[in-house]
Amino acid sequence: MADRTAGQTRRICLERVETLYSDGRWNGRPTFVHWRDTWYIAFRSAQSHEGHGKVMMLTSKDLESWKVSTVIDDPDIDGAEPMLLAIDDRLFLYIVAEEPATTSFMTCSEDGVDWPKPVPFYEPGFSVNTPVSHKGVHYMAIDKGHVELIRSSDGFEWSRISKIVDGATETALVFLKDDTLIAVTRQAKFARASPPYTDWEIVEHDPVALGLGGPDAALVGDTVLVAGRLFAQTVLLKLHPDTLDLDKLMDMPVHHVEGCVCGSISETLADTEIASAEPHVWPHGDKAYPEFLVLDDRQVLMAYYDGQAFEPGVPKRADIRLARFTVD
Repeated sequence: MADRTAGQTRRICLERVETLYSDGRWNGRPTFVHWRDTWYIAFRSAQSHEGHGKVMMLTSKDLESWKVSTVIDDPDIDGAEPMLLAIDDRLFLYIVAEEPATTSFMTCSEDGVDWPKPVPFYEPGFSVNTPVSHKGVHYMAIDKGHVELIRSSDGFEWSRISKIVDGATETALVFLKDDTLIAVTRQAKFARASPPYTDWEIVEHDPVALGLGGPDAALVGDTVLVAGRLFAQTVLLKLHPDTLDLDKLMDMPVHHVEGCVCGSISETLADTEIASAEPHVWPHGDKAYPEFLVLDDRQVLMAYYDGQAFEPGVPKRADIRLARFTVD
């Protein structure tokens, strides 16, 4: 991780963390959009990290009061990981199924309430990742031992642009203000490309030190934030677009969790001040798969999940949480 000094201090403040949904089951892998004056968070609900899951939805008009509903509960479709994309008059839901084999599905709703039965999406064996929109075009990283970039104008028909990187999965995409596209993979292989996104510069980091489970990235003002699972913690990091280096900022706090308590906030960087009114208690567990939603040049929300440590075949609890940050 880079150790940097800058002339101006950047202050990143964790304003609030709250638990949005907790029912004793394993609830995780949230996806987050704002559409038609409503906030939507879809997530997987199951008995444990493994096994067949259904897709549930949290909705809110004000980010304070939330309603929950089940949108996909189909014995033929494992709702392992949902991805939302809002396009004009439709809300799209893409789903990665892990059982009986890796398959991706797609459905869409015209009101956010009624969802037709999902149909197979793209090619068999590919996993989809969170789609992002840029200047009226929608992009998605998909993986099948390697990562490809695809795009769409309508959410239905998608075409291949390029191969991003070999030997990687779970990829977050973030656009910079100059249209540069950055890809952050679970295996710590980071990539950067300029339009038309066919030639990629690859920077490989140590996958042990910086391998992020379920990563996401967001541009907040001029700051690129990255989050994911690192050493059984949900971590917040800052990415330097020029070098594709990462600085760890903090582990996310966890509330009302029994078990061993360990970990602490990372040492403050020379150019970043971390401020928070939240208690910092971070037990190791099954967690992360965050998704950012940028409100403006200073404020960003992050949905993620936090749960008990994984044990194969053992039912576990995981809860959906929502954090709010400001970047000054």
